[in-house]
Amino acid sequence: MASVHFPEFRRFEQSRIEANDSLMALLIAARLGRHALSLNAGSPHTLPSIFPGVAEVGRLNRTVSDASAMIDVAEVHMTYMAIPYVLAVHSTLLVAALRMLRRDGRFPGTRDPSWIDLSKLHETFQIQASASLPITWLKLFHFARELRNRIIHHGALEGGLKQKWLHLPTSAKAEWQRVATRSPALSGPNQVLQVDTNELRAVLAITKHLSDAVNVGLQSALSRQFWIQTVVDDAAANSPDVLHSNK
Repeated sequence: MASVHFPEFRRFEQSRIEANDSLMALLIAARLGRHALSLNAGSPHTLPSIFPGVAEVGRLNRTVSDASAMIDVAEVHMTYMAIPYVLAVHSTLLVAALRMLRRDGRFPGTRDPSWIDLSKLHETFQIQASASLPITWLKLFHFARELRNRIIHHGALEGGLKQKWLHLPTSAKAEWQRVATRSPALSGPNQVLQVDTNELRAVLAITKHLSDAVNVGLQSALSRQFWIQTVVDDAAANSPDVLHSNK
């Protein structure tokens, strides 16, 4: 079933695409920087003297060899920052979906859904929308969430993440390996996670599949009257001339 581009989903999609593009641009920029530094390999000069026109280059007052080594490590740290960000953007869609269900009288209570823990957002949506999200991608989401937790709460130490990977169903591991082209890199020096664009691609794919499934679930969960009012309100906000011309 095709996605319905209602206002909340359009805003989410714009945020998702901007995050995807920006994160990939940063990672590619780091690799371009590594390539540019390779053209000055062996130089005893520091970066400010080689690239004086680069804003704030003085903050990295290192030689070419030192800077190259730092960029190699920076890709891992950029991925540490990127994975929690991607999951945070994804959570905004789940919160928006639950708010829509509440406005349609299908989600009891008064507390805003933004208070629901990330570990329970999808399951709450399934219950309130009487929808089924794809189990393989949902299991992978929870693995990605555990990866995010190890990054932001445990200094990117592997902890028990390897065991969680091993306990995933074969179908889930196969999907991760297909998208990321490898199993997650979980065994780095001193048990520090060694993630990069491979893992980031997997997390981006997981959230894309689940966001599309949430969209489809909403289509049948919300009442016809709710969708009609959504279309009218959307047209009034974005195409008021269309409404006036039909009066």
